[in-house]
This record gives sequence, C-alpha cells and structure tokens, in this order.
Amino acid sequence: MYRTFCCCLPVRFGALVLALLEFALSGVIAALAFHEMTTTDVHGTERTTIIVIGCVFSLMAVVSLFGFVGAVLRSRILVNMFATLLYILVVLSLVSGVFSVVSLFTGGGKSLFASCKKETDQIDLAKTKAIAGEKTVDEALDDICHGIITGVRVAYIVILSITIIIQLYCAYIVKSYGSQLEDEEDRERVKAQSNYISQQPQSQPVVINNVYGTQSTGAYDVGGKMV
Repeated sequence: MYRTFCCCLPVRFGALVLALLEFALSGVIAALAFHEMTTTDVHGTERTTIIVIGCVFSLMAVVSLFGFVGAVLRSRILVNMFATLLYILVVLSLVSGVFSVVSLFTGGGKSLFASCKKETDQIDLAKTKAIAGEKTVDEALDDICHGIITGVRVAYIVILSITIIIQLYCAYIVKSYGSQLEDEEDRERVKAQSNYISQQPQSQPVVINNVYGTQSTGAYDVGGKMV
C-alpha cells in the first residue's frame, strides 16, 4: 500500500522534491563558502570555520543527491541514508537553536540592546517621546530597545520551533518512503517464495497391493516413500 503525506501526496514525490531542494541548497551554501575562502583574505579561526562549513554542506549535497537517485531508482538503502541525514540535521538545528536562544537571553541580548541604543531611528523616537513629556530620553530609549529585544526573542523562538517541526516532518516523509520500499521488498520476497513452492512437484495418491493382498491408498513422494 502506498503511503502519503499532506492527505494525498505520495511519499515518493515528497522524497524526490526534498532531496532535490536539499541538494540545491547545500550545493549553493558550499559553493559560497569555498568562494568566500578563495576570494577573501581570512585566516585563523574564521578560515577554519569557512572550510568546515564548506565541507559539511558538500557532504550534505552528495548525500542528498544519493537520496534523489535512491528515490528515482527505488533504492531503500539510499533513501534511508538520506532520511538519516535529515534526522541529523534536525538534531543539529535543535542544538544550535537552543544555544542561540540562550545567547539571546544572555550576552547576545546585551550586545543587541547596546546596538539598539546607538541606532539613530531609536534615538529620534526616544527624543520625540521625551519632548512629549512622557519620560527622559534615556528612559524612553531603554523602553523602546527592551520592547524590540523582547519581540526579537519571541519571533526567533517561534521561527525556530516552526523550522524544526518542518524539518522533522520532512525527515518523517523520507523515512516513510524508506519503510514503504521495505514493505514492497517483503511482498516481492513472499511472492517469489510462493511461486517457488507452487512450481515444486506435488505428491500423487497411488493404489498398490500390499503383502497381505489388500489394497491401500496413500500419497507418495518422488522417492517412493508414503507420506
């Protein structure tokens, strides 16, 4: 039985599209990383980071290509390999997302707050509120930046959650297609065994006279032994 997602779309179609998109996206990121490394004068940690990013996304592009080929050729091994990659990406996204959220609520939040207070637009808005007699310029600026940072934190958490859920669902689609291929292989194996059994010689009932002169009926196999 063919499995579907989003009510009616076959999981094979989902695996094909996801593999193609992942291959294109990973390939572009890898190409940009290596282009950045060769055209800019970066050294030390930054250069190492760019190289790692380029290698990782190159590997992702290769595995995604294998996943696309596996979906086209109905190869369970290649499809499951691609599904494993997607689950690994979900874990990495979750870990990096948690780290980013913690950073937003600690040192990163303070840096963002300091940057906000230097923005000309925010300073002008704070001056406007101060002129209106609501608060001093510093107090109005603090309130504005606190509100912006709170909005950024909430938006980031929501976007991160939605992204991880989508990634997890994509991995589930590809894994479902791998399970479908496994079920198809099992059915083909059972069908082949049934055909093999049906082609074997069947025992036939025969009537013979035994040593006592009476007849007996039984089924004998090809070796002449009664079954």
